[in-house]
Amino acid sequence: MRNASYTCRLHSPEARSRGVRVAVASSSRRHKAVPLLKTMEIVPGVSMWDVIDPKLFEMYYRRGEGKRPHLEALLSKSAVSPSDVLFVDDAEENVQSVRSLGVQAVHLPQGLTQEAWSLALESYVKSRAK
Repeated sequence: MRNASYTCRLHSPEARSRGVRVAVASSSRRHKAVPLLKTMEIVPGVSMWDVIDPKLFEMYYRRGEGKRPHLEALLSKSAVSPSDVLFVDDAEENVQSVRSLGVQAVHLPQGLTQEAWSLALESYVKSRAK
């Protein structure tokens, strides 16, 4: 996997001790999203599902509302500063709708793949280093 050094950090003790958490804000039905997250390995033997904070798993389907309500709920629950958030989505309108919240939002036109996740995370890390 490209840029594995960035993805490895998600499940490391160092990341957890620094408060790094992974949240999901999805309009997908839970029965479809969970199996996908369980099959997406971020490193061998560790799936995306394994690193998600269960308290930060926002799943609801409301046609036409976009992701802004999801993200607002996650920001409220987590008390995380929007500037510390990386948001990824395959729909450009969702990406645009949350940028005004102050998060770094990345459009993934092909959806969430291992390579796309790694690239988005690398971009986030680089932007934080500035």
